[in-house]
Amino acid sequence: MTIGKIVHKLETCVSTNDAAREFARDGFEEGMVVLAESQQAGRGTRGRTWFSPPGKGLYLSVILRPVKRSAALIPLVGGLAIRDAVSDAAGLETRLKWPNDVTHDGRKIAGVLCESSWSGRHLNFVVLGIGLNVSHALEDFPPELRASATSLRLASGAAPDKEFLLAHLYQALNRWYDGMRAGRTGELLRAAEEALGLRPGSPVTLETESGSASGAFYRLRSDGRIVLDGAAGRRAFPPSEVLGITTG
Repeated sequence: MTIGKIVHKLETCVSTNDAAREFARDGFEEGMVVLAESQQAGRGTRGRTWFSPPGKGLYLSVILRPVKRSAALIPLVGGLAIRDAVSDAAGLETRLKWPNDVTHDGRKIAGVLCESSWSGRHLNFVVLGIGLNVSHALEDFPPELRASATSLRLASGAAPDKEFLLAHLYQALNRWYDGMRAGRTGELLRAAEEALGLRPGSPVTLETESGSASGAFYRLRSDGRIVLDGAAGRRAFPPSEVLGITTG
């Protein structure tokens, strides 16, 4: 399996995740990519939209068929791959922001959206969606996003060639995903902790669906849970319940 070996290119679509889901249901192989020039209704997490104007960014989704126990790590695979590709192709350092964002100087430059298909307890497939702002000028963003979003062009002064950037992204996705499948989850988790600014023993506050929880960060687990040491002892928080992380 090689991510990016088979690429289905579209001028536009409602959402690359929707298109990839249909291909996955039809039995297309793991690693196939759906790549679009624009999205009419690109999605972010928790019902948000992803602004996807024609020709300005990379909008793609990948069909993956991991074992069930690894599914929770796929967003980290996507985020770390984006970081590596942006660093290698544009010389720009970025951070991960829980749960699904990649940021530069506190502004969102990319996002990840993972959607899974299940039959009972059987995991059929995961669609890994990626949106990366490449050549947007400030005026290309709607007014409500101009204070919170950025692009490679705005952050570095120049937009890299998209094919060059895409090649680096495929390489990074293959590297992190293959490592995860080979059982090297420790390497993935330590890299994710560093990218998220999570240091063992450092104070952390988690915003969860049931309120906030504070403690000393212990580690990320291989099932994606965030482990904190708090006043009531050690506790592991499922990634789906954590809305945000504040460090320090």
